[in-house]
Amino acid sequence: MSLMQFFDDGNHDSRMQLKAVREYNDMLLEAFVPGRCECCRCKENNYFDYDYTYRHTFRVRGEKLKRRFAVYGKEEVQKLFKNSWKAFYKQELENQLNKKGELVLQKEQVQQFTRLFLIDRLEILLKELFDAKVKNNQYRIKGLLN
Repeated sequence: MSLMQFFDDGNHDSRMQLKAVREYNDMLLEAFVPGRCECCRCKENNYFDYDYTYRHTFRVRGEKLKRRFAVYGKEEVQKLFKNSWKAFYKQELENQLNKKGELVLQKEQVQQFTRLFLIDRLEILLKELFDAKVKNNQYRIKGLLN
């Protein structure tokens, strides 16, 4: 049973029920939990994680969330995103590469298979793990296809 069945953001596209899309949205929901990170490193650093390679705590819509590193790492996020795109659009992500080797995706396209209330979480993961930038309503992502 998917966690998404408990949330209704108005997107009733039948493709949202595809297994790969459900798993991807479940990952976005489960990758963070409420509260700040309480690991020994964060405690020793007075909860200042801005100089970490990967931050531990984020503020999303006024709520503090900690990332669950052990649950979803870079490879898992990469796999679930690619599988969701392929299932939803029936095409490979490689078709979206520009001449610089960046993956260029329209924000609107990504929002079609991402629950609206999870977009902020997705953007955190894309920026943290794949050095993604948002420019002109596009995601420019490096390393997602490696």
